[in-house]
Amino acid sequence: MAGLTSTDSPLMRNARASGLAQANRRGLVNSSIAGQASETAALAAATPIASQEAAQAATANTAWGTNKASLASNERNTAAQIASDEKTKFATLAAQDRQAQADAIARLNDTYTGGIGNTLQNDKIPAATRSAAQRDIANLYTTSIARMRALYNYSPAW
Repeated sequence: MAGLTSTDSPLMRNARASGLAQANRRGLVNSSIAGQASETAALAAATPIASQEAAQAATANTAWGTNKASLASNERNTAAQIASDEKTKFATLAAQDRQAQADAIARLNDTYTGGIGNTLQNDKIPAATRSAAQRDIANLYTTSIARMRALYNYSPAW
């Protein structure tokens, strides 16, 4: 508005000239009424432009606020999605780890029972040798379970 109503602006010069011309047609060129008419014409010319600029500024400010709120919402949604994805990935990895542990324990159990079963099926093995083999199989099983507990920091409950 200040730029529009400044004394040297082309709009104000034209509006004042128009106001003075109207005053001259009425025979009021040298009166204070002519000066007032000139200023009134200048402000009347600037007011619609200033109103339009104010409306444009208000629209721009509203759009900026809406965009800022939308951006903040998008940032929150993205952060929530990343956190959710991380939790899902962690849960998936933990499940895979537990499955690997369960599979390893199942293999150890199969090896243990298979080894004991083999020693029991062969009746030609002397009893002392059979007992020694079964102790070795049991020791291997116990050592393997202990390593697994240390690796996973977990004690399987059976």
